[in-house]
Amino acid sequence: MKKIFLLIGACIAFALNVQAQNSDNKWAVDYSYSGLNFSPFYQVPQNTLGGTAGIFEPANWNNGAKIGVARNFLPFLNAYGNFGVHSLSNVPGNFNSIASIMADLGAQFRLSNGSILPESHWFDPYINLGGGVNFIDNKAKGFVEVGGGINFWLVENVGINVGLGYQVYPNELKTPDQIAPGVEYGRSIRHTVGLKFRWGAKDTDGDGISDKEDACPDVKGIEAFKGCPDTDGDGIQDKEDGCPNEAGKKEMNGCPDKDGDGIADKDDSCPDVAGLAALQGCPDADGDGIADKDDDCPSVAGVASFKGCPDTDGDGVQDKEDDCPSVAGLAQFKGCPDTDGDGIQDKEDKCPTVPGIAAEQGCPEKKVAKEEIKEVEKKLQMAASRIQFETGKATILKVSNTELDKLLPIMRQYPGAEFRIDGHTDNIGNAAANKNLSQLRADAVKAYFVGKGIKADRFTSVGFGQEKPIGNNATPAGRTQNRRVEIHLAD
Repeated sequence: MKKIFLLIGACIAFALNVQAQNSDNKWAVDYSYSGLNFSPFYQVPQNTLGGTAGIFEPANWNNGAKIGVARNFLPFLNAYGNFGVHSLSNVPGNFNSIASIMADLGAQFRLSNGSILPESHWFDPYINLGGGVNFIDNKAKGFVEVGGGINFWLVENVGINVGLGYQVYPNELKTPDQIAPGVEYGRSIRHTVGLKFRWGAKDTDGDGISDKEDACPDVKGIEAFKGCPDTDGDGIQDKEDGCPNEAGKKEMNGCPDKDGDGIADKDDSCPDVAGLAALQGCPDADGDGIADKDDDCPSVAGVASFKGCPDTDGDGVQDKEDDCPSVAGLAQFKGCPDTDGDGIQDKEDKCPTVPGIAAEQGCPEKKVAKEEIKEVEKKLQMAASRIQFETGKATILKVSNTELDKLLPIMRQYPGAEFRIDGHTDNIGNAAANKNLSQLRADAVKAYFVGKGIKADRFTSVGFGQEKPIGNNATPAGRTQNRRVEIHLAD
């Protein structure tokens, strides 16, 4: 018996590696526990263990194992074969052998046949009709079986099988030493439960996708396109690819664009150099609307009337009137540039590549230095922790004004700094109402600073309501901690 279970274990390990693709797999194998009961129906004797011999009492089952194989021929019909071994330890009477070896064949009628239930349904009930031979006490006993079961498919090719078979022996089995005269065992019940595996889907092109699910069954393809090929691997299936043998882009209908200018190579007059659609893919390095191949001054922006010359910087100011003829500029600065667009020309701008303000000679407004952030944050939080509101309202109490005013010098000292105002509440009351109140309080603090001359666009205000407690809402002290406004330097 031990060797049989080892064999079953090896078969299970093999089946777990079987790759099924779809519900059209033709073959199935199950490995099951099997309980066999020989209790008679017309008389209920005492069994050898002193209990009654009821057919549905597990104490009377003769434990064993079963291997079954099934082959599907029609949506509603499978043929099957079983081989099982049982230890006859719970049979009333005294059999000379300790084992039953059983083999049987038959037909399964499936309810998951496409008419009653979908063919690939996870709930897969069936009815059995078959017969076989049971070798007991060195004698072969033929039997007929009717039964049924259910496959519960956990995944595509692996499921749990539960079955019940009622067996009738035309030549009734008799114990050599009858417990009660006239007790004959012409019937038995086989209870089974185990794992079931299926495989065998047809895959003509060998791409791992069954023909039933393969939109291109005769050509090897990939799952992403239901079995159709993508020869060049560009993510566009061949039948929709304008250049199936060259990797390309979806927006180019699958054709390549080597220079990345948005024009397919087959339509690009300059396929190796990024260019413009207006110039059939050819470049215009100086941006003057004249293709480089037709431009007498291809590296300097010009005008068409001079074949791309002599307005070197292409700023609309002729070189003879341009104080900065080699750099595109603005007419208001006589052709000199304002690179960062802050209204201060580069030659007068101490920070020509970064937008700034006149008060800082073209450099940006001051922000808080890294080494100062910690100290500034400390001041912000200290003042914020002392802000008080009217109960249940967003009205700031006048006693808080002194603390708020302490932050005005910081905001003016660092005119480039931005701030985030967060409103919070405890969990007393309606969550939506709390969130609305926290937003109104954060907005009220922002309005206070704006009223003191600080620009509104330097602030963001957010109400979190009761979402971010810092104290225990179960205690008064904790709820007091949670009713707060926080002011932070914005990231």
